[in-house]
Amino acid sequence: GNGTGTGTGTGLKKATRPDVFLDANVSVKVIEITVKNLKARLNLDAKVSSLVKLTAGVDASVEKVNITIKGVRAEAKLRVHLDNVAKVVDKALATIEEHPELLTTLVKSVGKAVSGTLGSVVNTLG
Repeated sequence: GNGTGTGTGTGLKKATRPDVFLDANVSVKVIEITVKNLKARLNLDAKVSSLVKLTAGVDASVEKVNITIKGVRAEAKLRVHLDNVAKVVDKALATIEEHPELLTTLVKSVGKAVSGTLGSVVNTLG
């Protein structure tokens, strides 16, 4: 949504804004494309019976392509709303507080992964 909504008790839901919004503008002054030895064969088969059927195939080859792009200008605006991220982190911390064994299991899993990776690196270097 666009961040607007009613929410006045009329049964309409309030529109939600995106967590991440990127607005980008790009302009290019010059794009030059040079193609050397372009060969293309087009095969077209059209049938008209009870239904129209069209089949097309292209076989193309290019020896060399040179692309020059000049005068590129880009502008981007990034908006990040962390409301939902904060809610997720709060929920995760509450879950860990209620079930501390999850953290113990996670730490053991990470430890095994790091140990395995370091062992592989040592074996590769050794």
